[in-house]
Amino acid sequence: MFSNKMGDLNKKLERGVRPEALPPADDVKKVQRKLSSDAKKLIKTAKKRK
Repeated sequence: MFSNKMGDLNKKLERGVRPEALPPADDVKKVQRKLSSDAKKLIKTAKKRK
């Protein structure tokens, strides 16, 4: 199992992918809350313009 992980890491490094250098992904729930909040704000501003 350990050699398999090292093999995968070596393949990524050969292709120029450095996993530790990749930006962290946003939490899914955090993104969902932001989208929901943005949608509510958009609805509010649309109602104010009418």
